[in-house]
Amino acid sequence: MTAWRSVYKFGIVVIIILLQYEGKSQLNSYQPLIDSVSKYCGLFISNSPVRQMRLDTSDVDILAYQSDLKEESGRKIGIDTLSELIKKSTRCDTTYWLDSEIKDAILIKSRNEEVDISAAVEKMKRSSQRFKKMELQIIKFNESNPVNRNIFYLSRPIFDASKTYALIYKDNGHSGLAGGGSVDVYHFENGEWYNLGAISRWRH
Repeated sequence: MTAWRSVYKFGIVVIIILLQYEGKSQLNSYQPLIDSVSKYCGLFISNSPVRQMRLDTSDVDILAYQSDLKEESGRKIGIDTLSELIKKSTRCDTTYWLDSEIKDAILIKSRNEEVDISAAVEKMKRSSQRFKKMELQIIKFNESNPVNRNIFYLSRPIFDASKTYALIYKDNGHSGLAGGGSVDVYHFENGEWYNLGAISRWRH
């Protein structure tokens, strides 16, 4: 009986280790995608991911999205893959962004929150020369009316079964009717993530 308990405990430990490895492996697999997207989103990103991409999921609409992508960028994605991504987009992961994930931007918890310049310096670890521009951006952000603060909102990636295609929603609506956003398709090819273009785009 004691031997069986030892084997059982060992099995549990192995399962826990495998689950931790899988989680870490999944994070590492999409971190380059997050790095690529976030560096084009300005200095301020909300720490709260977008909850829903608001894409229409009918077969007719999915065909229209496929056509829009081809018209915009000349790139085409298989209808089955696009359908899978769009239908998964109704269930976005809303786990808060971490500083370890969004490395080149400052995470904002609320529009009413002012940015701590010292904390930003510690996170960004930039040279004093490069920081001067960032410091001015932070001062301008802190002095702005919260409604007018230019903050980007990102969804966590939605992946297809192969983990080689992804959808990401991004938006920076501010100041009432300023800013805009899009839902972009990304493809992992030759060790890198490429933006194939938008299947939906809007202005506020």
